[in-house]
Amino acid sequence: MRLQYIGRPRTWRDADTGNLVSDLDSIHRTDALEGDFDEFGADLDDFDEFGDDDSDEDFGDDDSSDEDFGDDDSSDDDDSDEDFGATRGRRRRKARRQKRRTKRKSRRQARRSGGKSKRKVPMQKTVISGDTTGAAAGAVTIIITPAHKFKAKDIVFNGSSASATITSITFGDNLIWNNASGVDQSVFSTSSYIRGLIEGAKAVPGVPIVINGTVANAGDILKATLFGLKPGRVC
Repeated sequence: MRLQYIGRPRTWRDADTGNLVSDLDSIHRTDALEGDFDEFGADLDDFDEFGDDDSDEDFGDDDSSDEDFGDDDSSDDDDSDEDFGATRGRRRRKARRQKRRTKRKSRRQARRSGGKSKRKVPMQKTVISGDTTGAAAGAVTIIITPAHKFKAKDIVFNGSSASATITSITFGDNLIWNNASGVDQSVFSTSSYIRGLIEGAKAVPGVPIVINGTVANAGDILKATLFGLKPGRVC
């Protein structure tokens, strides 16, 4: 006769009579029985009580499953362990509980932090500029296309012809400033009280900054210099 192991029934002890009662209608598999047995009963404590074995990982092992079934340090250490006189099963159960608690704590911390934290990119000061020369009296345009992200702080038109005027400043699709009549370029000088007119305006790589103005004569120059910030290097 060849016997094949198919599992074990759930077993309880009658507290009054000491008799063992087994549920033969449900067989529960456990890897504990596949170990070595020196003699009958030597490793019986390897059997986890009420199915508390590695198979509970199959059921999701989420934050609520262990807590719903009272998964604390005292739930499995009852009189049955003392009856069998073994401690290895208790140690294994305790290790599994600790592992589950560690996983739950890690998941909670990840949810609170919103995943992996991003390193803050430092900003550094920078200057960008552009100029144009009028072929004739009338409207002129300066186009500056930054190669990096740019956050403006201020703008000056030092180096422009004295008669040049400014009519509009645009960052991409955002009109930052406009005056159809034109404002003399000297109003934007470093000594002027108009400072920070374009502060906070942002440009992204490849999107042009367009400055429109006028010159009085052919050959007159309109020159713009913008001060601001760009992303620095992460060390």
